[in-house]
Order: sequence, then C-alpha cells, then structure tokens
Amino acid sequence: MNLDPSVVVTAISTVSNALASVKTARELAKSTDSNELKKAVGDAFDAVLDLKAQVHELSEENRSLREQMQQRAKIHHVAQNGLFYEDGNETPLCPKCWQGQGKPVYLRHPRPGDSDWFCDVCVSHYSTEPRRQYVRSVSGGPNSWMG
Repeated sequence: MNLDPSVVVTAISTVSNALASVKTARELAKSTDSNELKKAVGDAFDAVLDLKAQVHELSEENRSLREQMQQRAKIHHVAQNGLFYEDGNETPLCPKCWQGQGKPVYLRHPRPGDSDWFCDVCVSHYSTEPRRQYVRSVSGGPNSWMG
C-alpha cells in the first residue's frame, strides 16, 4: 500500500476538524440535562480520539515503510560472491541478516588483508575466495600406496 503524503495530511486534518466539532458538541451538551445526549457526545468524542490515534499510527507506519523501500532499492546482490552491497559502499552486508530479518548489517574482516568476512550480529562467516577442490584418487596408480 503506497499512501500519498497529501492523503495522510488530509486525513489528519479531517480527524482534527471532527475532534474540534465533537469538543464543541461536548461543551454544549454540558449545559443540558439530558444524560443520554451527554453520553452520546462523550462516546463520539472517545471514538474521534481513537480514530486520531489510529491515523497517527498509520502515518508513522507509512513513513517507516517508505524508508525501508528506499533502502531496499539501494541494495543489490552480487552473484559471484553471494553478498549484498549498498550502492556506493564497497563493504558487503551480511546475507543472513539482510535476507532473514531485513537488517542491513555490514560485515568486517576478522584480520587485516583477509578476504574473509565476518558478521558481528549473527556470527556468520563468508569467504570471497573460490573454494579449492581437492581431488582424491580412489583407484590408486603407480605412485599410490596401493600401487
């Protein structure tokens, strides 16, 4: 859901106007002897206050989601090493923290000059060097202990 900020401002303004109207009605109801009217106006006042709180909460959630969308648009995956990078930053993000929890946690080298990366949050370890493949001969040969 992508709310336009002007829609949020309009909703807040509408709720504020409704609150002002209900406050006026509450003040007028105080001068009457009708308990039913006083209760109805009080209930309306409470409902408008609840509505105002919900609009504020939705506005904050919308702002937070917009920030997350902007951040996600800046992060890309590099298939060669399996790591994620934020635009303009050469330090990779932890794939486990980013993919699992949506948290942009930067990795660090455990030792200077090392090609490995380490995450201080989830304690994951990543290597950017290609893995060596060891070939083990089963059949033996002229130079094997079986040969």
